[in-house]
Amino acid sequence: VENFYPGVCAGKASSLHLRSIHKLDMRKAPGMPGHKSYAEMEEKMANHNILLVCGSGASSGFMAANIRKAASARGLEWKVTARSESEILNYVEDIDCLMVGPHLESNLGAIEEDCEGYDIKVSLLTKEAYSKLNGELAVDQILEMFGEK
Repeated sequence: VENFYPGVCAGKASSLHLRSIHKLDMRKAPGMPGHKSYAEMEEKMANHNILLVCGSGASSGFMAANIRKAASARGLEWKVTARSESEILNYVEDIDCLMVGPHLESNLGAIEEDCEGYDIKVSLLTKEAYSKLNGELAVDQILEMFGEK
């Protein structure tokens, strides 16, 4: 303790210093009453491997970059890859989330069939998120899909 709080072990700490230590120890942290355990936090912040598809893969590249940036800002370590719809089958064994550009809504049934038998959550990206390339909205949508929000 003395290495971290000089004078405490020797009984030289002032009451102000001891109050500072008490505040430090009582900060909100996992394990404290009313807070999640480290295991619960890790589960909530699971690493996801996300494939984002659009017609050619070009516009989804910008969206994927914005999702990565928004996820990273929240402390989430997600892998987000953008590809064309024709490449989905190349990724089904490696992903746990497939986000489909809203302009591919008419193809969603076929895309879901391609993912049958795999543990993949499939969803259309909202038009609002996609049209604005809003990574924050997309991250919220993905978290909701996994029940992590």
